[in-house]
Amino acid sequence: MKALRITIGTAGVAAMALGAVLLTDPQVKKPLDVLVWLLGAVLLHDGVLVPAILAAGAVLSPRLRRATRGALIIAACLTAVALPTLLRPGRPTNASVLPLDYGRNLVIALGTVAVLAVTWHVVRRFLRHRPTADGADEPEPEPGTGPAAGAPANPPTRIGPSAPGTPSPGPDAAHGPPAPEDPPRTDRQ
Repeated sequence: MKALRITIGTAGVAAMALGAVLLTDPQVKKPLDVLVWLLGAVLLHDGVLVPAILAAGAVLSPRLRRATRGALIIAACLTAVALPTLLRPGRPTNASVLPLDYGRNLVIALGTVAVLAVTWHVVRRFLRHRPTADGADEPEPEPGTGPAAGAPANPPTRIGPSAPGTPSPGPDAAHGPPAPEDPPRTDRQ
């Protein structure tokens, strides 16, 4: 995990360095405008996107948080990408510059994100219900509501003799009479 973080961090620093080099390119007529746009993106992310997603997670039930937060993140990114074309003043002089109906396409993309989020939630919920031995459906516990992290959800129950050196419970124990002792195994596989 540490190597992955270092790799991703290195790639991020390299991308920022490339951006700084490209900012000095002669084709960039107004580098200050680019910096203002980047500052606006950071403020939009930290001032609007993150608080909205955290608020949605705080208000919703734990079952809906993951799907809703994922859908909100994708919807916000799609909107941020489409926003410059939607807010562009006037019509372009060249019709081929913005040939599509970006407002309609954004609505279609956001609708698709919403449908996929609901579908994902329903499918996950359906797959969490597993039939038990008696045929009844038993839901799998939600993440964070079961036993401590790392512990198995259903610890194995020992049936039969106890481990060597461990006294087996007596007949008055809750498990009934002790099981007969097995001879020690000599064949190790």
